[in-house]
Amino acid sequence: MGWIKECLTSRQTRLWLLAITPPTLTLLLTGMILTAVHRAHVEALLAKGVVPSAAQLSAAFASGYVLAAGVLLLLVLSTLSGLYANKLAVSPYWMVARVTRELAVGNYAARAELNRQGTRPYQELATGINILADALERTERLRRELVANLAHEIRTPLTNLQGYLEALRDGVIQPSEDALTSLHEEVMRLVRLVDALHQLSRADALRQQPLQFTLTDLDSTAERLARVNKPDADMRGMKLFLDLGARRMPVAVHADSVAQVMRNLLRNAVMYSDEGGTVRVQTAITQGAYRFVVMNTGPGIPPEDLPLIFNRFYRTDRAKQGAGGVGIGLAICKELVEAHGGRIGAESKGGWTSVWFELPADPGTRLDAPD
Repeated sequence: MGWIKECLTSRQTRLWLLAITPPTLTLLLTGMILTAVHRAHVEALLAKGVVPSAAQLSAAFASGYVLAAGVLLLLVLSTLSGLYANKLAVSPYWMVARVTRELAVGNYAARAELNRQGTRPYQELATGINILADALERTERLRRELVANLAHEIRTPLTNLQGYLEALRDGVIQPSEDALTSLHEEVMRLVRLVDALHQLSRADALRQQPLQFTLTDLDSTAERLARVNKPDADMRGMKLFLDLGARRMPVAVHADSVAQVMRNLLRNAVMYSDEGGTVRVQTAITQGAYRFVVMNTGPGIPPEDLPLIFNRFYRTDRAKQGAGGVGIGLAICKELVEAHGGRIGAESKGGWTSVWFELPADPGTRLDAPD
């Protein structure tokens, strides 16, 4: 019976009582006045020595009571119907409250029912709850995938370290430069993983707080980073070209974050291009956005991998075979670019692989996601 208490204290019930009370009191007062008039008429007849008829007596004593009883019956029926109507009105919101409690205890599959006959506020509330549930379910799935991938990435170097150290302890292998080099490589793999996770956590944090924008000549940043990567390119016999078309056009950005994105993309282009290949960097201001593109020659990225390369811990088969990172670099780039309201994408065709990002020239605006 808790719903009766809820209904009696609800705003809709208070409004209904305010609406029904005046006419009810009016009808009751009318009945009392009519009864008094009939009785006065009968008393006047009796005072004159006239015997009132049976109809007059009935009217004098019954009309007011009948009217009052009708009013009371109407009040009772309207009250019951009002409570029932109010129950129908508020019951969908109880269901939404139940869904929120389910979400609070971790049941992210719970959804509010979109009742087509519900009121518009309820429809908007239920839709918002379902959007929240979708986001929570997606976040929980990503969290589980992150934990699983992280456990996999950590297990391999730790297993190798354990095997080498036990072999050294048991005298199976003797300390040598090769053994120490192998141990150092596994330790550095763990160091790179921890560093990548730290960068990823910083990228996530940037999305949760307002960025401090400063006017930055991004082409100068791109030119500086190209000089940093040129020795590695020269060592592999690669050619590095710059086609910077946005010089002296400062863009309001979080400079360190954008520099990190450029650094990751340039390093990947040099790392995954074939020896003797070509890396080309292009920039431009187009349609109110700063566009940065890194292109490199090589075997390219399979079409089935392109939509996945920005996922955390995802690596193509070629990256897994090489001495590359742990599959977080492009995920960090995506987080940082989207924190600026920008967009990022990649394509691979005709012997060229291109990874690009665009940042809005006007801070506070957002660009549509790439097709």
